Amino acid sequence: MWSFGILIWELLTDRTLFKHSDPKSYSAVEHLAGMIAILGPVPPELIKREKIMRTASWGPQVKNPKGEICTNAAGFFGGPFFTDDGTFISNDLVPHARIWENELPECVPKEEADAFFKFMRRMLCWIPDDRATAGELKRDPWLGRPIP
Repeated sequence: MWSFGILIWELLTDRTLFKHSDPKSYSAVEHLAGMIAILGPVPPELIKREKIMRTASWGPQVKNPKGEICTNAAGFFGGPFFTDDGTFISNDLVPHARIWENELPECVPKEEADAFFKFMRRMLCWIPDDRATAGELKRDPWLGRPIP
């Protein structure tokens, strides 16, 4: 559902939801900072997973975008991203002033703004199990009527 939510956003706005300083290269830390701005703090459960993945080894080895051989997620994505107490290391990259609800797509009427963002937030949640299913989204009030 995450990818579907991103697709809807890009379709309706013709822009990416998570901005990067260099659009030609991917930065996991900038992506994470953008997610924090829109979704709020990372849940402790995911921070715990990130700590575990710092040392979990992959096989076979892979090259990261810089061409370096990596055997774990931290090496591949440029982590770690959190301190031992769970603080995001690059908090200075979080666009704290960004208010997603002020970025309503032009094609969505203002009177539908609340329903639209509730619909989007049902897909764009930190915890995958918290995301709505396709069947649940088909019955979302923002769509106006249930889709058979």
